[in-house]
Amino acid sequence: MQDKFPINPQTIEAMNNILDFEKPEFVILVGDNCTGAIGSAEEFNLYVQQMVEPMEKRGIPWAHVYGNHDEDHVEKTGLTKELQQGIYESFPHCLSQRGPEEVEGVGNFVLPVYSSDGSKEVFAIWGLDSNAYLEDNNSWYGGRLENDAILENGLQGSHNYDFIKFSQIRWYWDTSVEMEKKWGYKIPGILFTHIPLPEHRLIVMNPEPTGIIGEKNEDVCNSPINSGLFAAILQRGDIKGIFVGHDHVNDFVGNYCGIKLGYDANIGFGTYGLEGEDKDRLRGARVFRINERTPQAIETWMRYASEFDKNKSSELLSSLLVIAHRGASGYLPEHTLESYAMAYALGADYIEQDVVLTKDKVFICLHDIYLEPTTNVEELYPERKREDGHWYAADFTLEEVKKLRVHERSKADGTPYFPERFPVNYSKFEVPTFEEAIQLIQGLNKSTGKNIGIYPEFKQPSWHEKEKLEGGEKILLDILQKYGYTEKKSGVFVQCFEPEALQKMRFELGTELPLIQLIGSGEEKDAQMLTSEGLEEIASYADGIGILKDYIENNPELVSLMREKGLLVHAWTFRKDAVPEKYPSYEKELEQLCRECNIDGLFTDFPDIVIKFLER
Repeated sequence: MQDKFPINPQTIEAMNNILDFEKPEFVILVGDNCTGAIGSAEEFNLYVQQMVEPMEKRGIPWAHVYGNHDEDHVEKTGLTKELQQGIYESFPHCLSQRGPEEVEGVGNFVLPVYSSDGSKEVFAIWGLDSNAYLEDNNSWYGGRLENDAILENGLQGSHNYDFIKFSQIRWYWDTSVEMEKKWGYKIPGILFTHIPLPEHRLIVMNPEPTGIIGEKNEDVCNSPINSGLFAAILQRGDIKGIFVGHDHVNDFVGNYCGIKLGYDANIGFGTYGLEGEDKDRLRGARVFRINERTPQAIETWMRYASEFDKNKSSELLSSLLVIAHRGASGYLPEHTLESYAMAYALGADYIEQDVVLTKDKVFICLHDIYLEPTTNVEELYPERKREDGHWYAADFTLEEVKKLRVHERSKADGTPYFPERFPVNYSKFEVPTFEEAIQLIQGLNKSTGKNIGIYPEFKQPSWHEKEKLEGGEKILLDILQKYGYTEKKSGVFVQCFEPEALQKMRFELGTELPLIQLIGSGEEKDAQMLTSEGLEEIASYADGIGILKDYIENNPELVSLMREKGLLVHAWTFRKDAVPEKYPSYEKELEQLCRECNIDGLFTDFPDIVIKFLER
């Protein structure tokens, strides 16, 4: 948090925007909640009231831990952490606890999180006081610890920050053991403290093996003494994330030995930030999502104040995502590397890949589970069609598929679905593998400096299972992990029509990637999914809805209902050459979709057309 008195209005505005958008069930302030620029006890009381009002007026439970600056004002206010604690706890929605008096520090606590039916504890939120400076309370050493502990080649440069003491570690260990005895199993949890551990430094020192995401813009200012907290947590095996504040312009997160180590950045506009025009770019909050079915799989991302443009609807974080549907399929045959490259050049934010498995379990990019609508499979393998008249990708090896030529989508009689598009049978296009598509987009990202995302859809997972092509969900996630798509903001969405496949990816395979539930098959289940209860269920495993645009064009209120459940809304598919009769022009359809319905993303065969419309 950290701000001056009175709190900068931009800080409060950012808190309000983020709380309204994310709708959290709990908020924690990660230390240095104020500065020394508080002149009296009365000012401190007013400051805290300002700081917690965004949570209090929304009825959101909250807690806090202390940082090294939280007593900087004590000579003027007389308010030590002991006295401050009583002020914090006087607010109705404060869940902070002073903690055991025999344990070092103030604000050592653990908060239980129960299952949705209230029958059992499924998660724990831990808070530990990271203390302040080595020169404080070191009589046990004989004084002057700050001089002896800081070495030229020590764990940490010249910073004299304190460390978490043995009594705190022992309290954590004993409490954790008692919780396990009570419930009969270890309770997964997350720990918040202010000053980073020495292990946080390992994330930036080893970016590839730890899978770092985010920025390091200043030193990792940990204590020069490693008191062993991380080792204790590692041995207990319950806490799955350790998150800190302290260094305002760091917001990275990585994974070390199965434990997420990360920063929160800083939301206070009244204190230091980045240099120059970028000063306030990282102001924001770290968001966590915990699912009771897989509580050990902590999802987390940053939400920045800069994402809330005052000139836009408060619900719209940034410009609408333009998603290239099967590539630039309005100009080139769908799901070809050439189509993907053109979509990239036209400025799409994400490029979609429909994926199916070959006989030898390789994902290829293909919209249908059969090959004839977009390839010359009938010519090369006339005898390989099944009794139903289709040539299925599952009956062909990758080597065989690579011999095919891709053409513009056409009907059984050979006529194109869209006569004004690329001529059927012109040029020579191949069926790409999913990995080839990723390599193309990542290669272009490197050469252009852009960060264009991918948007795979696993087609008909249950059909693949029946064809003895099991485990497609894991194969897909393994490919994504291979190419660095492991976190929520990796630049990927994974979509599917089948809830069971998405649930398997989320709960059984533990993915943190954003998942999109597709709706628009025309089946009866669509109506159930679009009820309040159905959307609530979807929100338990998915991050958004990929919905047939007709549904929201006819019922714009559906978008608000989805947003109430915390779901993104991506609509499909806009085509300038297939505009519904009720619209006099494609511009009018875009006006309703993008402006009136206020969706978050739009699939389109013509990304350049949508981009030009949005720019206007």
